[in-house]
Amino acid sequence: MCSKKKILFVDDEPKVLAGIHRSLHSMREQWDMRFADSGEEALKILKKEHFNVIISDMSMPGIGGKRLLEYIRNKHPQTIRIAISGDTSKDVLLRSIGPVHQFLPKPCDIGILKYTIKRTCAIQDSLVDKKLREVLSELDVLPSLPSSCTDLIQELEDEQVSLHKITEIVRQDMAMSVKILQFVNSAYFGLPHPVYEISRAITLLGFDTLKTFVIAAKIFTYFDQIELEGFSLNRTWDHCLNVGEWAKLIAQQENFDKTTLGNCIIAGMMHDLGKVVLARKLPNEYGRIITLSSRQRIPIFLAEREILGTTHAEVGGYLLGLWGFSSAIVETVALHHFPADGTKQEFTELTAVIMANKFSHEFNLPYNHTDEYEYLDLEYLNKLGLAEKVPLWHEVCQSRTEVRD
Repeated sequence: MCSKKKILFVDDEPKVLAGIHRSLHSMREQWDMRFADSGEEALKILKKEHFNVIISDMSMPGIGGKRLLEYIRNKHPQTIRIAISGDTSKDVLLRSIGPVHQFLPKPCDIGILKYTIKRTCAIQDSLVDKKLREVLSELDVLPSLPSSCTDLIQELEDEQVSLHKITEIVRQDMAMSVKILQFVNSAYFGLPHPVYEISRAITLLGFDTLKTFVIAAKIFTYFDQIELEGFSLNRTWDHCLNVGEWAKLIAQQENFDKTTLGNCIIAGMMHDLGKVVLARKLPNEYGRIITLSSRQRIPIFLAEREILGTTHAEVGGYLLGLWGFSSAIVETVALHHFPADGTKQEFTELTAVIMANKFSHEFNLPYNHTDEYEYLDLEYLNKLGLAEKVPLWHEVCQSRTEVRD
């Protein structure tokens, strides 16, 4: 039997702690829960005990959540940190305290809190390889973006965002301009004529997609200089762009809202981040993984699990959680090879990314021999009652392939 997970809840409001204690009473057989009514009390407990998860309110007198989570990050880097706050400026909060695994609003629905703890613990448990834990601990902070990227993101977050200002910022960064034009003209949008004007390319992308594109491109660039036979960073990047756009197309067919469409793009672009990290940080092991996948004709994630004890999906989900991405995106990336582990029995971003990923490999866009053994989880689709929709999604995505040809 697995040992209980040790969870520490920190909040200066006694009623909040009492409510959590009462609502999570049913989890006492799985979790060893402790409660601290201040940052000072939490530090005293942490000096004597180690915890798997810390859930802390951010607005506390004395030693507040910011200081407490910074201490935990430095002294206990493997502990999952969850911040809870009524402050609506989430992005500002995350930047001020450094990366956390999850951020939850206050008041927090107890069902969401329970699910978040379960999910993050599951991701933590997947990282069983000691060497892998050490490698990931070195990636505790998201690489800083160039000033042009930072300026662009800040402008995109402005309520009075201006296309003119965005265009001028992009034009000042030649590399960014080239990547954006390449993306728009790569037939993902099925354009009848090439686009040469940055302003037109930005309009076609949309501000939300543009922001995601810039962040994703920077993250992939940070892990460049990979020299590994059978692995191409450029092909992986192109594949991820393709999956992001196709996942959005599939979600559009299901008439989902703007938030879900945006999550599909981000999760699709990031779904193979773990491959890039593993290939860059563990080249010898990943070389063996590629060889095993090819020789035994098995999907790359099964070869990863056999050699590393985890997969690129779980690694990518873990890192995105560490870097403050939303739980919907983290779960989609972490489970895109294990959809049965999800709790939602309906079409979600996960479904869209799974199908887009499958179609991209099927159409060999781009071709990578380590991915040719990708298979479709029909049991998952049947369980959701969506199997009959696969031909429609297939046709929508293939139509873009035909435009490209």
